Amino acid sequence: MATKLRPSYLLFSFSAVSMLCCWANCVEANPVWAENDNQLDRNEVVFEAGEPLTDEEFNSGVHGKAVSIDDHGTQPWEKQPHSGLVGGDVLPGDQKNANKNADVKWPNAQVPYVISSSFTADERRAIASAMTTYHQKTCIRFVARRTQSDYIKIIRSRESTNGWANYPGCWSQKGRAGGAQELSLDNGCVYASTIVHELMHAVGFNHEQERPDQDKYITVKYDNIDPRNHQWFSPKPADKVNSIGRYDLNSVMHYSSHAFAIDHSRPTMVAKNGRTTMGNPIGLTWVKPNFVPILETFVFPLDI
Repeated sequence: MATKLRPSYLLFSFSAVSMLCCWANCVEANPVWAENDNQLDRNEVVFEAGEPLTDEEFNSGVHGKAVSIDDHGTQPWEKQPHSGLVGGDVLPGDQKNANKNADVKWPNAQVPYVISSSFTADERRAIASAMTTYHQKTCIRFVARRTQSDYIKIIRSRESTNGWANYPGCWSQKGRAGGAQELSLDNGCVYASTIVHELMHAVGFNHEQERPDQDKYITVKYDNIDPRNHQWFSPKPADKVNSIGRYDLNSVMHYSSHAFAIDHSRPTMVAKNGRTTMGNPIGLTWVKPNFVPILETFVFPLDI
């Protein structure tokens, strides 16, 4: 039985995933270093922390090893068992309206992290490069943990201490959950777009195709989706999410057009304009500056 998690829902569903930007230009890709390198509390003995990511790793430009998927862009999390993971890659937790729950946001747009020592040198570079995408395009900074009580813990699933060690694959907790919140990257997950996707969940964002205005842009082919997965395609109520900007078919948070298909020769989603390609294999899409005030209000409370 999985350990019950604290409310972790910053349920955002919005276009152009990189609208996380608090300023769009002239930001450094280097990490904000901690006051010391003590990443873990001494009582955490199951997980062995690696060294904080370095400047060389942040600037390496490594995208990681692409997963072996079919011609329809099947993602690793679609192959994971029916385990109770929300949408295939999010640990379950209480759903809260982000407008009313500032405690699940990351203060000052800084997300402290620790990273497992089990990742290879190339995997560390891929993870750091994905974080650099945020540093270059948004106000988010992933910082090596000092003594912060809330932080993300980048692991391989077998290192989970929250009851999810037997569920290999790509998954994360949503928003600032409190304490050491886990983000799993294994079984083909250490690749640019997948890393960015899971980090987006940790920052607090939902899947794009669950936006309340979904039906204006796509048609879901429920007859080609296992009934157990229908709920991951249903629009969220408008009072449960913050929809910022227009619906983005290219969002890294959008399922691929054949996601969770029973028959992979047919799509599970088709755009109203007939388009059948969705999501992207790279990462964040861009942002319009006029969204900055909204993001400062709903994404990252400034603690200054």
